[in-house]
Amino acid sequence: MPRRYRGKDINDWFTRLGTFDTKVAELKSPRDKFSPHPQICGRNGGHSLNLHQFARDGVVLLGHACDVCEGKFIFAPDLHGTLTKVGQFEIDALKRIDEYIASTGLSAPEEIVPRLYDGYRQEQITELDVKACGISAVIWATGYSFDYSLA
Repeated sequence: MPRRYRGKDINDWFTRLGTFDTKVAELKSPRDKFSPHPQICGRNGGHSLNLHQFARDGVVLLGHACDVCEGKFIFAPDLHGTLTKVGQFEIDALKRIDEYIASTGLSAPEEIVPRLYDGYRQEQITELDVKACGISAVIWATGYSFDYSLA
């Protein structure tokens, strides 16, 4: 998500849209309460975060970690699917903001957010040799899962 859009902080728009006030009963599914939220940065006044920009900057993007076996990390080949979901989330959110501005008659400068695709150009790595990559320490947090019993 862009940190700022059409002259305001993205959190201001989400507040105006009622995004933060949505109750579980209003969601399509109770599981939606665990849906990812936009990743934004507040440091030094905030700036936009974008996986494609990370790829452009040299960060290697990976799919979901699945396993470690014989000194190798195993990743799901789902990076492109994740990038597509993230991109669609941004498109839908900005569209909702644009519709809100139009329906309320607010004055907000027009803005076009550039679409980046650098992450799609990266090879989908499904296996990574720990020693060959120079990885000397791993923090592996496991055993966490969602509990929908109260949902």
